[in-house]
Amino acid sequence: MLDVFLDVDICWRDQKEREIRRINSEIERQIKKDKREAKKQYKILLLGAGESGKSTFIRHMRIIHGEGFAQKEREEAREIVTSNLVICVYLILVQMEHNKMEESSQALLELTRTLFTHLTPKEEKEISQYVYEFIQPEQSDVEVAISSKKEVLDDIWHHHQFRETLGSLTVFKLPDSALYFLDHFQRILGEEFVPNSEDMIRMRQATTGVQETCLPFGDVNFRLVDVGGQRSERRKWIHCFEDVSSLIFIASLAEYNLHLVEDSSVNRLEESIALFRTILKNPWLQQSSVILFLNKKDIFDEKIQYFDLADSFSDYHGKYCDSIEAKDFILDKFVGTGKRHRTTIYSHITIATDPDNVRFVFAAVKHTILSGIVDDIFSSGSDYLQ
Repeated sequence: MLDVFLDVDICWRDQKEREIRRINSEIERQIKKDKREAKKQYKILLLGAGESGKSTFIRHMRIIHGEGFAQKEREEAREIVTSNLVICVYLILVQMEHNKMEESSQALLELTRTLFTHLTPKEEKEISQYVYEFIQPEQSDVEVAISSKKEVLDDIWHHHQFRETLGSLTVFKLPDSALYFLDHFQRILGEEFVPNSEDMIRMRQATTGVQETCLPFGDVNFRLVDVGGQRSERRKWIHCFEDVSSLIFIASLAEYNLHLVEDSSVNRLEESIALFRTILKNPWLQQSSVILFLNKKDIFDEKIQYFDLADSFSDYHGKYCDSIEAKDFILDKFVGTGKRHRTTIYSHITIATDPDNVRFVFAAVKHTILSGIVDDIFSSGSDYLQ
């Protein structure tokens, strides 16, 4: 009888050991598989101050290399695009009045005040980045705005002084895509309006939290991680620093004469330079390749003709309102700082709204990641991408 029990016990233990070996074998196979998959996935972390163009770059990548935008996503973006247009219109009206380019008519002034009553708190905050004073109904005004937002915008659009001002917007401080939205004014306000791909790229919406976009390239996947650039969002960056194959830092050239919303005493471009310096020191990113995008070249080239760089950077001694020398100066501000911490920083002058430029630049980024650090492809202070 004892022999029977012993045989049963041995058999049970053999079965248990076989099951344990089987489970361990499956776990090992899964680990090996995960490692193989991990080697095929490259994490690209996009960092930069707010409004540098990170989200615009990713949207373009989704169109060029991904599946674009679903119909539902486009419909949900309608309100954002319309809001972007409202902000542009109100900013023009306020600066027309403050700059006193010509004597504003009372009718246009009243339209400005009426439009203010339709602004959302979010729109007011956005507007405050460009002007310090709002034009709003006076305390003595007891009449509540009856006209709808669309009716007010239509009246403004057809006012002759507003239309005449559209030809001289270069000296106005406006969002980057202001001219685009104004060119499509009536389409955006149409009843059947649904944003197209260009609208989706041009729209301005602050990134909050962490947004991930996966782009397949044959057997490999690039995981683009976009983190909000506003100061309040930067505390979340540290959670994204692990296993980063490549860091893309994006800064806006066009912000050289603008100041932070959070602190009006701080120049936005100076903030980006300081932020870039801090990131390069981070020990988590020492093994990651670093790529610098100085973005919004097109806007910068236009703006620099009217606002000299020396007015914002006292240490600039280049030619007056010279686009090339100004870009070289700004590039050296970034790369000169970075060379203390890195032997190589791949730098590009970019236009995130230009599909050809984005396609070309990302091909270079892909080559850098897949081939490793290749000094003969890029060098610090590389040629500008036109």
